[in-house]
Amino acid sequence: MAPPDFPHLGLPTYKNTSKARLQALYSDILPQKAANPAAFHANVEWWRRTLEDFVHEGLQTNSSDRLVLNASRSLSDALRVDGVGKPIGLGTAVPTPNASPALPALIPKSAFFSLNQSVYASSSILSTLPSLIASYLIAKPLWWALEQMGIVGQDGLFTGSDDRKWEGEYVVLRLIERAGENVLATQRAKASGPGDILYTLEMFRQQFATCVGLAPDTAMSRADAVVLLKYLERDKKAVIVDQDAIKFVATHDSAQLTAVDKGILELKVAVANMQTQVEQLHNKVDSLTRRASDALKQKRKPLALSCIRSRTAVQDLLTKRLTALDNLEGTLLSVEAAAGDIDIMSSYAQSTATLKMILAHPSLQRETIDETMEALADANADAREIDQAIRDGADIAGGDTFDEDELEQELQGLLEDKMAEAEAEAIAKKHAIAELVSQNTPDALPHSIDSERVPMLSA
Repeated sequence: MAPPDFPHLGLPTYKNTSKARLQALYSDILPQKAANPAAFHANVEWWRRTLEDFVHEGLQTNSSDRLVLNASRSLSDALRVDGVGKPIGLGTAVPTPNASPALPALIPKSAFFSLNQSVYASSSILSTLPSLIASYLIAKPLWWALEQMGIVGQDGLFTGSDDRKWEGEYVVLRLIERAGENVLATQRAKASGPGDILYTLEMFRQQFATCVGLAPDTAMSRADAVVLLKYLERDKKAVIVDQDAIKFVATHDSAQLTAVDKGILELKVAVANMQTQVEQLHNKVDSLTRRASDALKQKRKPLALSCIRSRTAVQDLLTKRLTALDNLEGTLLSVEAAAGDIDIMSSYAQSTATLKMILAHPSLQRETIDETMEALADANADAREIDQAIRDGADIAGGDTFDEDELEQELQGLLEDKMAEAEAEAIAKKHAIAELVSQNTPDALPHSIDSERVPMLSA
């Protein structure tokens, strides 16, 4: 666990880095750019990961932003480490171009908002961003001398003892991307009606605070919300922003904020405001009740009566506000249902037009269908004839053929002959036995006669 005074030491990059390595990272790393480019870019990458985690965990002492790095002298103070000191070479890491052609991890906020096309476009201005930063054409680079100006020299971006132009705000691109995906996933999970895709800026800050790592009962900073909405609108084409009105859309090019959308959003704001009033009145009733109870315990009857009278008036007002809230919620529900019906009927109309267009295709006309089915029947008949011809050819190619019926008749004749022979043999044996019995000479019996039959014959 990181010490309370140094919460940044709990970040992954610090946990896995030795003190000697930290001393090298906190020193001036600019000379390594020419002497050891690999080590230089490794150090730059370490600082970028550190700054991303530093911003994401809400460790900035001068800001509550979770997507925007606020570069100032207090940043180096917040990153101080006992036995190492403050980072002297921090300013080198941020404006340094990537070693690969990937997008920069930190983008000056002014440059981010000045882009007319997506940051992912191949012809984006980001391809020339490092040189623009260095020449002051877009934004001021994050470059400061901290306690001394030694890091600004002939190899630096600026010279002179009055160099204070390093201060500024930088959008952390990876954090923006992660938060954008979280927002879209959260919105997909909750959207169920026309009103669920509409927000004011304040509603957006409250509803999607968890998407930037905040607790559910808090709100993201206004700077984070504005940057995130710019990303979702320009780069993801997932929302349309019109002043304070925000609408989530599926197809950005054809969608727009209509008068119906604005009317629904106004009703949502009115319902939200009324809910806030009702909650406040509930709290006030509870407070007056406690005060009256405390007054009675202290035997201060006049004060207790005053509190009860005030509570009665507040309860009357609460009843009126609850009635108004019910009416507003019912109206909002009816408006959302009607707007949903419009979308449903539009879908019906579009589906009908699509079905008619498909049915009008020449391939689905009755004459074409009949011709196609007849041709299919003819083709199947031809296929059967071809198959039979192949089978017959295979039988001929296999050698002589035999008539199965003739073979069956021949087999039956053989069986009948065999049975006749067996019957004749049995008759002959019977006559022989009868003759022997008539002579009553058991000793003359042939040895072939079964010995078991001899006693019977003697008897």
